[in-house]
Amino acid sequence: MVNNLDEKLGIDFKVLEKGLTDILENVDLLAIAHNLEGKVVYINPYFLRLSGYDKDEILGSDLYSGLEPKLQTKSGAVVEVYWSSMSLKNDEGSSVGLFSVGIDVTVRNTIQRLLEQSERTLKDRATQLEDKNKYLEDSRRAMFNLLDDAKALEEELQREKSSVEKIIGERTHELKEEQARLLASINSVPKGLIIANNEGKILFTNKTVISILNADSRLWTIEGVQRYLGESVNILEEYKKVHESGSPLKISNILFKTRYLEIYMSPILSNSVQNPIGIVVLIDDVTEAKVLERSKDEFFTIASHELRTPLTVIKGNSQLLKDKYVSLVSESNFEEIVNDIHDSSVRLIEMVNEFLTTSSLEQGKIEFKKDKVDIISVIKNVIDELEITAHAKNLYLKYSASKTAKSEDYNVSADMNRVHEVLINLISNAISFTTTGGIEIKTMKVKDMLKVEVIDTGKGISEKNQSLLFRKFQQANESLLIRDSKRGTGLGLYISKLLIEGMGGQIGLESSVEEKGSVFYFTLPIKNTA
Repeated sequence: MVNNLDEKLGIDFKVLEKGLTDILENVDLLAIAHNLEGKVVYINPYFLRLSGYDKDEILGSDLYSGLEPKLQTKSGAVVEVYWSSMSLKNDEGSSVGLFSVGIDVTVRNTIQRLLEQSERTLKDRATQLEDKNKYLEDSRRAMFNLLDDAKALEEELQREKSSVEKIIGERTHELKEEQARLLASINSVPKGLIIANNEGKILFTNKTVISILNADSRLWTIEGVQRYLGESVNILEEYKKVHESGSPLKISNILFKTRYLEIYMSPILSNSVQNPIGIVVLIDDVTEAKVLERSKDEFFTIASHELRTPLTVIKGNSQLLKDKYVSLVSESNFEEIVNDIHDSSVRLIEMVNEFLTTSSLEQGKIEFKKDKVDIISVIKNVIDELEITAHAKNLYLKYSASKTAKSEDYNVSADMNRVHEVLINLISNAISFTTTGGIEIKTMKVKDMLKVEVIDTGKGISEKNQSLLFRKFQQANESLLIRDSKRGTGLGLYISKLLIEGMGGQIGLESSVEEKGSVFYFTLPIKNTA
């Protein structure tokens, strides 16, 4: 039939078929054919170049089985394609596949989008120009109105100028008077005052600092102050620290010639500037205060020593009376009187000893013998000493060791007698302020320190009184003005603080809840066995 058609039309369809194939092989169109299973059975070279795939990768595969308007290449690029498809049929008219031809419309669509964008831009620009013209017209009318008002405003300003000049004159006079009062106040301050900028140039000094340093007030800098102070203090280094940290700093016990000085430095901060804009330096001559303090300490020490001797005699004689003469005297109140004398002398001797210990610690006269100390042995010895006192109040007194700590962790570098003294103090306090429950001592390792906790179930310490702890002569009562004479001198915790810090540790209140109890602690460095 084909041959008959060829003869009838005068065309060789094989030549025609080859021509069409050549066209598809060379034309800049995408051509692809799929069978009924969606497998690619034909793809032309242009499609291959555009997709980036080899012919062997596509033929027989289901790549591009669904022809989308946006075709993704092997490299991931996207090509916009307009597709036209037709069904392939055999001689019987049954469909055997699908042949599709596509045109790369990426450039055309891009140009179309650019044209649309340009059109929108032009419309927006036209709208802006129209708004600008309207604004200019409004501005022109407003300018004419301003010119009309300018003359009236100028007249009003002239009147205001005269009024302001009068006020400025009055205020300037007030400021000069205020400045004079301020300078007089600063110069009357008993402390030396220096105000310097960030470069160390001194902007202001009062007369007191000149008197304290016996220095010339002209052309001063912080370096100049350092030259006057000499090697007694490195004020340049401290000045730098304050400027860098932005925090105040106090330097005490500066021996300057025959005087003792204290220097306080503080940054000058501004709300508009994050870093300091300068430094204020206060120099105080504390020589008289030092002399008075030393005289007080010396008097305190001498008086305590002198009190201890007669008190020891009273204690010994009262004990002798208790042991040998009470039974010989028929007076019923005699034994009570002797017991009162003996107990009071013991208490007074303890108070004197606390005074002497405090004075020695503050003056650095106590030497700590830092040996290897087994803290568990010390705790057990203290428990043995105080167990009777605790049981008399129906309180438990026990020690709980850490389950994770090693045996060498309980060896601390400390003075055993001083550790014993601190434990006696903390546990005695806990017993005194506990009526039910008891006291538990715990130990645990915290980095390179051993921490000891004394936990009681006593009445606790109110939050406002917690800040009073560890202060000299201070009891944590409800009132600062009322002392409990039965609670001692108020030096126990203060002495404990000095002892622990002298051995390189820390002491404090871990926590306290009223009517539930308190937790006091102290730390000591673990003895290095290496």
